[in-house]
Amino acid sequence: RPMHERRSTAYAMRSTISLRPEPSSFLGRANELDRVHAPTRKSRLVTIVGPGGMGKTRLALRYATTRKEEYRSVWFCDVSEAHDVEQMTAILLRMLAVTDRSSTALERALAARPGALIILDNVEHLLPEAAARVRDWVLRVPEVRFIVTSRLPLGVPEEELLELGAMSLPPPGTSSGDAVQLFVERVRSHHGSYSPHE
Repeated sequence: RPMHERRSTAYAMRSTISLRPEPSSFLGRANELDRVHAPTRKSRLVTIVGPGGMGKTRLALRYATTRKEEYRSVWFCDVSEAHDVEQMTAILLRMLAVTDRSSTALERALAARPGALIILDNVEHLLPEAAARVRDWVLRVPEVRFIVTSRLPLGVPEEELLELGAMSLPPPGTSSGDAVQLFVERVRSHHGSYSPHE
């Protein structure tokens, strides 16, 4: 069994979960949840790749929410506001409640959290420098796993890619299917009485 699964029972009562709330229900990505889980069992770096608006962040959050008992701790870190990899590192340090800002602070902080899952969200604008930094963390801290969301792959040897595309549309003349359900939910969030049959 993977290291993070062997540790999950021992650390179940001391787990730390730092995830932002999901803004709405999760629709249309059930198969992708399995596709996230499979590579995380064999790789410590999984990158969910796809165009903007495809649901990369939602998928990562839902995976972490449904699988949180398998990790000692789970940390969600949105780095969209970072201007460079140093700011990305600083954001992650703040998320981990680490005040030390020395060059080895994050490596030591991660090493102190074996069995952790770190989600780095919206990394694409920091490439390629972010790829080198994340790879360094993966190599130096072998008991921590990472899920990255990005519009582009990191392009490092340790990376397992999960490419996320658009949800399939239903056959013409029907109003079922995940894509339609998601559209209806989004419209109803602004117009509560909307029906796809109107």
